Amino acid sequence: MLRFYAATFASAIGAIQRAAVIIQAANFLNVQNDAMADRELVREALVEASGGLEGLPVSRVVSDQFQRLIARLDKLSGEQLQLLLEEFNNNLLSDMCSSWFLMIPAHQREFYEQREPPFGVAVANKFPEAANDIAAASRCVALDEWTACVFHLMRVLEHGLRAMANDVGLAADAVAHENWKNIIDQIEKKIRELEALPKTNDKVERIRSLSSSAAQFRYFKDAWRNHVSHSRVSYDKNSGEPVWLHVKTFMQQLV
Repeated sequence: MLRFYAATFASAIGAIQRAAVIIQAANFLNVQNDAMADRELVREALVEASGGLEGLPVSRVVSDQFQRLIARLDKLSGEQLQLLLEEFNNNLLSDMCSSWFLMIPAHQREFYEQREPPFGVAVANKFPEAANDIAAASRCVALDEWTACVFHLMRVLEHGLRAMANDVGLAADAVAHENWKNIIDQIEKKIRELEALPKTNDKVERIRSLSSSAAQFRYFKDAWRNHVSHSRVSYDKNSGEPVWLHVKTFMQQLV
C-alpha cells in the first residue's frame, strides 16, 4: 500500500505552481525567454517537486510528461514553458482525483508506522512468532478497524497460551491442534500437580503466577476469543480499545 505524507504532496504541488508563477511573471515583464535567473528558479522548483511526486500513484503519461518538461526546460520559450507547466499541474491534479486517500491522525500515526515494537521490545524478543499479528493489530488500531484488531489480538494470545503450555511441561504436539479450552484444562491440571509438591516460597509464587495467567486465558477465551472467531460480535473503538490495552498488558506480564 502506498504511504506518503500530505505535506509532501502539497509541497510538490506548491513547487510546480511556484515554477508556473515565476515564468508567468517573466513573460508578463517581457523578460528574455532564456534568462538564466528565471530558468534556474524554475529548475529548482521542479527538482523540489520531483521529490514529492516520487512514488505517487500518477499515470505513466503524467510521469513521462514531467520528465520531458525537465529535459526540455532550456529549449522552451517562456510562453511554451508556462503552458506546459499549467497543463502538467492540471493533469497531475486530475490523476490524483482518481485515487482515494485515507488520513491517519497524528495521534494514531505511531500505531501504523511502528518505529518501536507495539508491545515493547521485551515482548518482541520473547514471542517473535507473534510479531506479525501484533503489527497487524496495531495497524488496525490506526485504521479504526477494531474487529480485525481483536481478531489479531486473539492470535497473539494463542502464542502466549502455547508458550505457557510448554512452560508447565505439556508437549508441543499435544496442544498443537487443540482448542483453547482443552489447552487451558491441561494447564490447570499441571498446576494442580504442582500443588501436590512440597511447599516452598518459589513453588507458591509459581503456582500463583500460573494460576493467574490460566484464569486470564480462560477470561480471554470466554469474553472475546470465542465471539470474534465465530463472527458473533463486531467491535468499535469503545469496545475494542480495552481489548487492545488488556492484551498488551497481559503479554508484557508473560515476559
